[in-house]
Amino acid sequence: ESKCMGKKHQIKEENKNTLEKGLQESRQEGRIKKRRTGIAIGFLIVIATVVVVFLFGKNRFTFREPSEVKAFQVGDNMVYMDEVNFCILENVKSFGIDTEALGEQIEDDMSADEYYKQKIMDAIMDYKVEARIAKNKGLSLTEEDLAEVNKDVVSCMESIDGGVLRKLGITQDKIMDIYKERYLAQKLEEQVVSNLETEDVSYCTMYMLLFPKVEMDENGDYVRKEDTDEPILLSDEEIDKRKAEADAAYDELQNGADIEEIAKKYGVEVYSGAESNTPETFGEPFSEYAKTLKEGEISPVIDILSCYAILKMMNPNDEEVAEQIMGYYRSDLEDKTIEENRIKWYDEVGVSKDETWTSSAWKKVTLYDFVGNVEE
Repeated sequence: ESKCMGKKHQIKEENKNTLEKGLQESRQEGRIKKRRTGIAIGFLIVIATVVVVFLFGKNRFTFREPSEVKAFQVGDNMVYMDEVNFCILENVKSFGIDTEALGEQIEDDMSADEYYKQKIMDAIMDYKVEARIAKNKGLSLTEEDLAEVNKDVVSCMESIDGGVLRKLGITQDKIMDIYKERYLAQKLEEQVVSNLETEDVSYCTMYMLLFPKVEMDENGDYVRKEDTDEPILLSDEEIDKRKAEADAAYDELQNGADIEEIAKKYGVEVYSGAESNTPETFGEPFSEYAKTLKEGEISPVIDILSCYAILKMMNPNDEEVAEQIMGYYRSDLEDKTIEENRIKWYDEVGVSKDETWTSSAWKKVTLYDFVGNVEE
């Protein structure tokens, strides 16, 4: 009986061990299943998030480089924000545009910020159109041109903080492309103005010593009657005094006095001074003396309605003045010629500034942001 009891007890212990082992295996299997389920759910959440971002939030969750953001269109050529960023930054830096300048009102309906922004856009469009016309005409950059482009690009990048360039998405390749287009545009303009001819004109320089008969302000301008252009004459007594001063000055000049010192002595240096012009354009009676006086010669006292005058010929053929004035004249003529041709070039490539497409990115641009980058 004790053997049977022992055997029963042994069987019971074995059953208990088997049961506990089964429970442990069951719990372990449950934990594994839970872990697998958790992993699967987490994986599904990740996949779902990726799908949502891709399908519904692509523009919101991905950062686009300025080189990928459209600004405006020049014909069939799209301009991107990296190019815009560079051109604005370049102008702000080169012309010293600051927040004070941007705060000014250029016109009733246009702030300085809007004005400069429009001018920069026009400049970009101009070199884009001209570069295309230049290519159509078979113009290209020589090895020498490309070397100059490379030098300009390097110099430009050295003058602007690299961190600012990176922040605005401006790369060396982009600056290189911009400069190449500008050089092509310049070649086209040079070709257009190369055959312009200007007539050589002779200019003379005379010192005009003036003793006014009319009231003058501190800037040397006529004081005029209220609501009219008519100057106010001095009294007869004051006019007689001016005539006496002019006669005395003439005598001193005849004796070798310096004309500028004489002007200071009689307090008329504000109204007097050297003037350069063609002899014909001084106006009568001064033109006659401009044609006949030799260098160093002095006119008699000239009596005209507004003053007594004495003229001294400083240089009857002032080549330096002629070169300078004709340089201004030629520059104006070249600008006018280029502008006339530019109208034709825009028509040729089918571009209209009035109908240019612009993006929301361009419309949000303000020069204030770039002023901050330069000041930093």
